[in-house]
Amino acid sequence: MTESDSMAFSERDSEPAPVEQSADRAERILTRMQINDRQEAYALLDQKSKRGGVLVTLVIVGWWLFIGLQGDDVGGESVFFGLGFSSVAITVMVLSAVSALLSELSKDRGDIYASALSGGMMIFAVLYVAEPLVGSLLVDGFLSVGEGFSRSLRLAALWGGMTYGANLLVNALLVNWLLTFMDAHGLDYIGDQNADDGAPEAVVE
Repeated sequence: MTESDSMAFSERDSEPAPVEQSADRAERILTRMQINDRQEAYALLDQKSKRGGVLVTLVIVGWWLFIGLQGDDVGGESVFFGLGFSSVAITVMVLSAVSALLSELSKDRGDIYASALSGGMMIFAVLYVAEPLVGSLLVDGFLSVGEGFSRSLRLAALWGGMTYGANLLVNALLVNWLLTFMDAHGLDYIGDQNADDGAPEAVVE
């Protein structure tokens, strides 16, 4: 065996196995969500999925009632891609949901690209939310101040509600993944806290 082959095998052996990477990710989820046993995980899954589903549904219904049916797309087109108000509202909801998804996943995977993309989407969402009010104050003939305030307020409600709701749903998916992973690999939770860092551990039964 040549020296290069030996180095290749050595590097391959030093790489963490997929199961070990998943176990590390499971421990990070346990620590971040402060889950100590299986019952807590099931309760958290039910709580977050239910609240997230309710909130996202309310946001969509709110968009339909207070924006979709209002028909107030006249005037105040966005300087970002020339979108009308209804399209801006949908864009804000999509950006908020995807940003929350990428943000939560990057916390457990340590993915810098997902985190950076999430930050960029958040900036665009904030710009869309603030644009009607700022434009009504600074640009003549853009919108009245009252209309600009009304639009920004509705967009802010959509942004906040969708961000929080998507955050809850993503966390519910992570807890579901955690339960599936631990069932598949015979892992269990330790109710006692780790003496070193006070965090729950995942161990093989």
